[in-house]
Amino acid sequence: IILDDTRVDLSSDPKTWVQHPYFEACFFFLIVAHAIVMAVDIQYQSLDLGYELGYPRFNKPAKQLWPGAQEFFDGADLFLGCCFTLEIVLKMLGLRLSFCSDYWNLFDTFIVAAWLLDRTLIGMVPLDAVVLRLARLTRLLRLIRLVRAVRGFDALYILTTSLVGSVTILWWSVVLIFLLQVATAFALNQILYASMAADNTSIPHETKMKLFEYFGSCSRAVLTMFELTLANWPPVARLLQEEVTEWFVVFSILHKVTMGFSVVNIVNGVFIQETFKVAAQDDAIMMRQTERMKKAYVDKMTALFHLADSSGDGYLSKEEFCRVVRSPKIRTWLTAQDFSVSLVPPDKLFDLVCGDDDQISAEEFVVGIAELKGPSRSLDLRQTMAELRQLGKEIRSKHSESANS
Repeated sequence: IILDDTRVDLSSDPKTWVQHPYFEACFFFLIVAHAIVMAVDIQYQSLDLGYELGYPRFNKPAKQLWPGAQEFFDGADLFLGCCFTLEIVLKMLGLRLSFCSDYWNLFDTFIVAAWLLDRTLIGMVPLDAVVLRLARLTRLLRLIRLVRAVRGFDALYILTTSLVGSVTILWWSVVLIFLLQVATAFALNQILYASMAADNTSIPHETKMKLFEYFGSCSRAVLTMFELTLANWPPVARLLQEEVTEWFVVFSILHKVTMGFSVVNIVNGVFIQETFKVAAQDDAIMMRQTERMKKAYVDKMTALFHLADSSGDGYLSKEEFCRVVRSPKIRTWLTAQDFSVSLVPPDKLFDLVCGDDDQISAEEFVVGIAELKGPSRSLDLRQTMAELRQLGKEIRSKHSESANS
């Protein structure tokens, strides 16, 4: 994980460093640590609950299984709570009045205030521990604030921006699927109502109870339709086939093929298309991908330069350059890098890349190969420019000789 190269001057306005990505990242990782501690604490409490219920293999209380764990949880809660209090104080000092303009700051302040009340007025303030824990876990959503500032979170950034961009598609997909499911649920409820009726003596009571469990009310029927579409559909299909009529086989298969396969896959395809669209159009993602490709190219060319520099002096002579370029493996590798080495002899290629000192440095090698990459027109143009420079040298040399004579 690499944060963007944004420098912060600690001697400047405190507002600049409390808004810096490093500041946010530091306290986000503390929030993650707090969530891990809470997860282990819940596991610790489950040991006591299982022991009190007499659950199998829970034969000892938590204090005997994890001695000293409660003291660790109390100490960790105190330390992390103080860290989060310090965060709020620093943000208030740095942001001043603009502190209240961010809803996350107000939410964090509420969480810290509730923690302070719980620590200082133990048992005196009616705070629900479950609600307070869930609110603390909600702070993990602050990760969304970091995805733009942190390189390495590109995948998460694509997911979040795609979700935001596909809210409209999501809404209409939900509406469409829900209306279709509700209409089908109403129809099945009415069709099966006679089978569930108390005065129907042709169907056993156990079967009626089972049919009522799945289709007896509006909510039950709608839930059953979503189960048929997205979950374990064979039990419901078997119940309708075996206990009502075999004609429900046609309904079950058609519903699964149309709703459970076609409609759901179309919705998934639309979301995938939206994800690719966002990734292709987002400026931040394109810039990061370009920088990543540029860095990979520089690393590859630098490694090739060190391979060719047999003398180890940091420069390539014509002999060193021509020797490595004549290698079949290197020529194939350079061709794969979109560099057509077969169009120009190695000695001419050396003249195109080197400077006026007849040797190539690492920077000249990387930049020169980059300028020669691409179609043959670029290489031809560069070769023509080199010949013009050589011609200019000869003209200047002749002119100086004639002037001296």
